[in-house]
Amino acid sequence: MQKIKNLNHEIDRQENNRKALTEQLVNYKDELGRANAEKHAYQLTQEELRDSIGLLKKKNKEYLSYINTQMNIKDTVKIETVVIKNVNVGTNLADGFIKFEKSDVFGKSSRTVSTSIPYSVKDSTLCTGNATFALNQDIFVEGWLERDKKSKETYIHLRSDYPGLVFNSGMGIVAEPDKAYERSMRKNWGIGLAVGPNLSMSYDFINHKFVPTVGIGITLGLTYTPKLLQW
Repeated sequence: MQKIKNLNHEIDRQENNRKALTEQLVNYKDELGRANAEKHAYQLTQEELRDSIGLLKKKNKEYLSYINTQMNIKDTVKIETVVIKNVNVGTNLADGFIKFEKSDVFGKSSRTVSTSIPYSVKDSTLCTGNATFALNQDIFVEGWLERDKKSKETYIHLRSDYPGLVFNSGMGIVAEPDKAYERSMRKNWGIGLAVGPNLSMSYDFINHKFVPTVGIGITLGLTYTPKLLQW
């Protein structure tokens, strides 16, 4: 029965991984306008994870999960700027700067844009120099791995409230614990054979008394070991 269960688990795992390998990341907006992305997540053993990502640097550590993603941001900031400067012929005006700044908050994300444009007036002409443009973005991104209890399939889900953000790629891996994976392949019941010295009491029918005897004993029996006690 356990072999069939383990075989079904492995079939489900390989089918899930096939879908994770072949499908594309799907981007969409939720009801709150947040950017979302979703696709199947891999289900890998610890050995497969080490082959894919690399060995952990610390001893007695194992992978639980792994997520990576690449994002693309197409940001558009609309700022109304009006410059009114009266310039009279023959008037010398000091050089200056045209500055503006705009801040926006999008839930847990935010953005601040500021610009400084130097200018000078020459022969009744307003001339501008090289502008300094500053963009400060605080982008909130969250991701999680989820499992469908019915189909046993796993998914990676990415989400952000920053406008204009698109997830170009994403990969999620659910790690199978070493001990749990190995124990699931083991059996509780088995046949045990023990050989060793044996000390017992025998009855002497001639002298009508019990006497100790020492010898080699061979024992064959049925054993049961819970998986909790297997290591």
